[in-house]
Amino acid sequence: MNSQNKLTKLPEIILFLEKAFDLINRDWFDNQLERPVITIAPTTKLYGHYTMYNAWSVDSEQKREINISCYTIKRPIKEVISTLVHEMTHMYNDLILNVKDCSNRGRYHNKMFKKAAEEHGLLVLKDPRNGWSITTPSEALLKWIKLHPEFQDICTYKIELEQKKSEKKKTNRFQFEYKCSFCGTFCKSTERITVFCKNCNKQMY
Repeated sequence: MNSQNKLTKLPEIILFLEKAFDLINRDWFDNQLERPVITIAPTTKLYGHYTMYNAWSVDSEQKREINISCYTIKRPIKEVISTLVHEMTHMYNDLILNVKDCSNRGRYHNKMFKKAAEEHGLLVLKDPRNGWSITTPSEALLKWIKLHPEFQDICTYKIELEQKKSEKKKTNRFQFEYKCSFCGTFCKSTERITVFCKNCNKQMY
């Protein structure tokens, strides 16, 4: 992979994900999947998701959707590709095998998902709450990714609201400091204010 070429523009990222889908479909799914609409949007606590219904109409043609979370798309490209394969496995089970691979509103991944995921380049571990949902790229998939120099790191992502709040809180906390030049009394404030020393009745700077 060429570390000098990094994706930063959203249209580029969408085109990249579409191309990655096509390559994965060709080499891992025997071109059995029709490309869905691929989106980058917020998915809380998820790396991505697949809609088991036609979520889009494209030139009067009904299409499924695969979403990659805009919060976590900055991960190493091998992990983004792994997420794409994960969601494509759901699509494969849904449209090709016609099997239900999840329950509990799509959260609990059953053994049907595990079997198909392992057949398509993923290692699968069981989560106590969400079943066989933890997937990582197998050695075979990692080798395949390395064969494609066009797979580039993605450097654009959406900052989560909680992260923004945390950063703002950290930045604003005790940003201003004041000290009495007469007695040495010291205090801090989160905003710029006029402060007088209670001991000397002198303004603190």
